[in-house]
Amino acid sequence: MRDPYEVLGVAKNASAQDIKSAYRKLAKEYHPDQNPDPKAKERFAAANQAYEIVGDEKNRAAFDRGEIDAEGKPRFQGFEGAAGSKGRAARVSSFAQAVRAAIRSTAAATSSARFSARPSLAAPAWAPAGRRRPAPT
Repeated sequence: MRDPYEVLGVAKNASAQDIKSAYRKLAKEYHPDQNPDPKAKERFAAANQAYEIVGDEKNRAAFDRGEIDAEGKPRFQGFEGAAGSKGRAARVSSFAQAVRAAIRSTAAATSSARFSARPSLAAPAWAPAGRRRPAPT
């Protein structure tokens, strides 16, 4: 798809009101019920898609920053890991490893607490009375 600003016929620094009025003008002109031209439906759809991107402030800012393309899909940001910094995949992987380690240590602590009389592993004071173990003497 073409640049949304180009489709609507407005400048990149156009106000929200200018964008809205340009969209309404195109929508009225190319609406399939109003225009019998076979290409009118395509132009109407292009105007709708362009307005979805630049008509919403968040989407417009993301488009202007280059985060999304003219269809509203996220753009490829490149490999951050190649420059030595951690990329998203590495961050997710290290987070997953940390979660797995925490689960393993918690599981080990709870399984040994069942058979241990150490006070540090006894049930906390806020636990229901039926589940509380007396502290060892």
